[in-house]
Amino acid sequence: MATHQSLPQSHTPSPLSWTEKLFLATKVPLLLLFGIGSFIRRMLRTSDFSSRNLRRNIPAAFSSNMLAFLSLREMQSFLLPTGVNIAHFCTSHNLRHEPVRLDETDGFPPATLHFIDSSPDTDGNVFLYLHGGGYIFSLASPNTLIFAHRAAAAASAALVVLEYSIAPAVTYPGQLAQAAAALRFLLQKRRGEPARIIVGGDSAGGNLTLAILAHLQSPHPRIAPIRFAAGGKQKLRAALCISPRTNNVCTAPSYRFNGNKDFISPQAVKLFTANWQPVEDDVWATPVAGSKAFWADFRASRLLFVVGGDEVYLSDVRAQAELMDAQESPGANFQLTVCPGEMHDQPIMDFGQGVEDGRMTTAVINWMRGLPSP
Repeated sequence: MATHQSLPQSHTPSPLSWTEKLFLATKVPLLLLFGIGSFIRRMLRTSDFSSRNLRRNIPAAFSSNMLAFLSLREMQSFLLPTGVNIAHFCTSHNLRHEPVRLDETDGFPPATLHFIDSSPDTDGNVFLYLHGGGYIFSLASPNTLIFAHRAAAAASAALVVLEYSIAPAVTYPGQLAQAAAALRFLLQKRRGEPARIIVGGDSAGGNLTLAILAHLQSPHPRIAPIRFAAGGKQKLRAALCISPRTNNVCTAPSYRFNGNKDFISPQAVKLFTANWQPVEDDVWATPVAGSKAFWADFRASRLLFVVGGDEVYLSDVRAQAELMDAQESPGANFQLTVCPGEMHDQPIMDFGQGVEDGRMTTAVINWMRGLPSP
């Protein structure tokens, strides 16, 4: 199923030509100007001039303008492959790192599964993390790995990160095929029993987490089913969805009332979907397209949706939570936590600014810590 041959990468970096670099240089002044303007507007809107709010709004302001001003080729030219970034992270934090090649991906390109501070041969608790980035960006920030490693530790689980192929080189449903291969590998090491496996991710990774759950409900026609032991009635230990994209259109009310608060815009979502190319109303791409009957008795014992109150995705996440009977109640098996004043993917943004006690971060860590032992 997996070998230690040459390892597949999320993408092949393609440097800009000198002409492209010169054209990019002409955009830098505008990017700085609009970024500063966006930052000032954000600070004035909140009337909160604390160091914490300042640190949060700087990356948000420049992220939103980067998505607006730069082409996908320009943005991807700066990105190292996910596996390279994971290797750098593990080296700098003195963590063991063992990557495994996944070849059985149903005709889609192979992928790499990265075991961080653990071994592929262990059969204990594991947290399969699926990173965000709209399916068009590799895992570029070490903040994601710091956060994911801390969340895994809270659940007494080893961290495993999937290096999936990014779009437009690989489009939908290629990433689902790769994630399914990762889950099959982990199940094989656990005799087909899913009770020690947590699957989770942020943004597009939250979408991919829901795609895995949808695939367990009804297999995608191009991807082999995932088999559990004991007749298939068992469930994953848990599923975690941080700021998940549950819809691929921008018609939900929160795009209007949070449009000037979040750094994700309708233009950004259109960029994501134009390159990822999801099939309209496929439940494996658009989880909110599934009915309540489809999502009944989904294959996770615990579920957490966590979303910022200032997100454009808020309404769609609420709709998805309702389909899956997630409640805004700390004691529920299936939970929805809305964090006032926080934006898309706030934990990932926060860890880069030295903010480690945000509402979303605290909600995730406490929930992971409170998961029942298998």
